[in-house]
Amino acid sequence: RRPADAPDLPPRRANVPDRHDAGELREDPAPDWLWLACQAIGDLSSRPGLEVRCIAETVGVHPVSLARRYRRHFGRSPAQAIRQARADRCAGQVARGQDLAAVAAESGYADQSHMTRDFLALYGVTPSRYRAIFS
Repeated sequence: RRPADAPDLPPRRANVPDRHDAGELREDPAPDWLWLACQAIGDLSSRPGLEVRCIAETVGVHPVSLARRYRRHFGRSPAQAIRQARADRCAGQVARGQDLAAVAAESGYADQSHMTRDFLALYGVTPSRYRAIFS
């Protein structure tokens, strides 16, 4: 069993990049709207069918501008960040033993198989195996 003070999941990559991380990739500072986009990704990641276009509309920029600036400053696309945020949201619930199909539905996945595919890609294990490791 893991210690009571252990985090719910070991993040492979945080949802909202650290400002220092951004500085390592780019010398010029990220605009405020880009930090708002990071926050929106975290807040909206459980919406089914969330697209980069929705995040761009939320922060008032064109989707192409968002995609280019996000990748330039954080080293990954906003779509990858959405996928990571969604999986991170699921991971804590999975570790606490919640029903996998329900977790997938509540987290914005089309079905459990889509969640499983993301878990394998992002964490290297299935949700069931993840649960066994962290419960």
